[in-house]
Amino acid sequence: MAEPTHAPAPHSTAALTEADKAKRVESARHFLERSAQSLAAQSKGDLSPSKRRELNEKAFEALNAYLLLYGALQLDVAAAAFSLHETPLAQEGVMAEIAGRLHAEGARQIVFLRGMTASELATLSDNVLTPTAQTHGTHAERLWEARLRHVRIEAAWSRSFPGMKAREVEAELNRLSKHLFEEMRRHAQDMHRFLQHDPDETSFTESVPPGHVVIVGCPASVELKARLQDAIARDEAQLFPRAVDVLFHSLAAGRFERLEDLERFLADLVDARLKMHDLASVAQLIQRIEALEHRSETAMNGYRLRCSLQGVLSKPDRLKPICALLAQGKLLDPESVRSYLGNLDSDAIAPLIELLPSISLPENRAIAREALVRAGKGAPGLFVTAFKSAKGETARDLLRVIDACDFVEKFACFEEALRGQHGDLKVDALELISKPGNIESETARRLLSNALNAGDAQMRLAALEGLRKVGDARVGKTLLGAMQSAVFDKREFDERKRFFEVLGCLNLPTALPFLSQLLAQKKKGLFGNARLREDKLLAIHALSQMALIPAYKILQGAAEDSENDSKVREAARDALSTMRQALSGAAK
Repeated sequence: MAEPTHAPAPHSTAALTEADKAKRVESARHFLERSAQSLAAQSKGDLSPSKRRELNEKAFEALNAYLLLYGALQLDVAAAAFSLHETPLAQEGVMAEIAGRLHAEGARQIVFLRGMTASELATLSDNVLTPTAQTHGTHAERLWEARLRHVRIEAAWSRSFPGMKAREVEAELNRLSKHLFEEMRRHAQDMHRFLQHDPDETSFTESVPPGHVVIVGCPASVELKARLQDAIARDEAQLFPRAVDVLFHSLAAGRFERLEDLERFLADLVDARLKMHDLASVAQLIQRIEALEHRSETAMNGYRLRCSLQGVLSKPDRLKPICALLAQGKLLDPESVRSYLGNLDSDAIAPLIELLPSISLPENRAIAREALVRAGKGAPGLFVTAFKSAKGETARDLLRVIDACDFVEKFACFEEALRGQHGDLKVDALELISKPGNIESETARRLLSNALNAGDAQMRLAALEGLRKVGDARVGKTLLGAMQSAVFDKREFDERKRFFEVLGCLNLPTALPFLSQLLAQKKKGLFGNARLREDKLLAIHALSQMALIPAYKILQGAAEDSENDSKVREAARDALSTMRQALSGAAK
């Protein structure tokens, strides 16, 4: 069926001349008369199919002529007749009976749109003729359910206020208006129609007896709601993006004064998507809300909606299936999962921490860590408590999260990690201590200095790399102390070489006496020469990293000292060449 063609906006009643009104009334009456003839014959049962088709076609031609000339035909529904421009139409016969029947059921206006088809007109006729006792629902409900694309029915609910004063009626009216809006949000599952409803435009008829109020809305029986829900479930893929588009359009237009309604509606949308395991749509919804925060006119509403949505996404029943995906293995759509988990609040911290031991893939653990960092900025206690009892990879993950959240308690956790038995956790702690923002503190330097004398070579080297980043005189003193200890000479040559290299990179004059003393050593007999050569080569390696004239002179002496073996003199000459280039470059 073709989409309805939007007619030009009709002129207001006040702008029409009396002659124009008369022409339109006469044209509308012509359509109703043709419809009445067809309906009367149908109701009597003495109409052949060919005759019925002929009468329906004439009625359709009359309606189409009106729509082409004037646009939409908006018939008001009264208890006695349809009317147009306050002029009653078809006050007698079948059409008047149908008008009264629809009015009693709550209908207040029927609008025919350009693009109306003959089959739709036939469906409308069949619905209004079928007695309600023979089928489910009222006539108005059945017409709504038929979803006629070019027919719009506006219905009303009525409420009596006997014995109430005008001011009391007004207060009750406002309460009912809000109630109706919420009922439509919760129960009228045609979301597109709901989103186009503006509570500020809720209208009230002036022809209601004193003490009565009529609120324009959409009545829906329980059965009709159930049928609509089933229909929407079948059309879910198309409904969600359409509803989201209209929702954000309505929000941008300022049509939601009460964000509580919109917050609840967003929760409904998320639940509908999660039931279908559609995380991509949830991720798109999050992005749309974040975009609101980037515009000044919608920033406050966007912030509030995002906070509300974070609470929705963090509920255990919604978070559980996402956690299951991380634990199961490789993700089909990791970015959608990352977007979902990146928008959680503190309620999600405990479930995510409990999840960590069950995640085997490193990339999934990284996603979980990112989520914990974003959700846990203001909850150090949960992480510190969990860290104290955690083991293995979970402890390593939590230590990284604690550092990323920049909790005051992080250095206490670093110390606890260094006192433990988990070697990888100790190395992680030293690497985190060495990060910019951490290493500048006195506590960081103390922990790194202590680790220089650790029993594990990997820890010592990690601490050494951290101290290299500090690079001041206090570090040089600490480093020299560790290198002059009795145990240092017993370590592997490659490890000792790293220590000498860092000492040279610090470029500290206070290190020159120690290095000069090593180069001045004399031969120690047959079995001591190999170790002596190692010490001198290490000293030359440290001096080669410096950009100091005294260091250059010490290397000159080592290169010219005939008591040094050939390997030491050659290493000194190579270091001099490298340093000469560095010093000349610095001079330029």
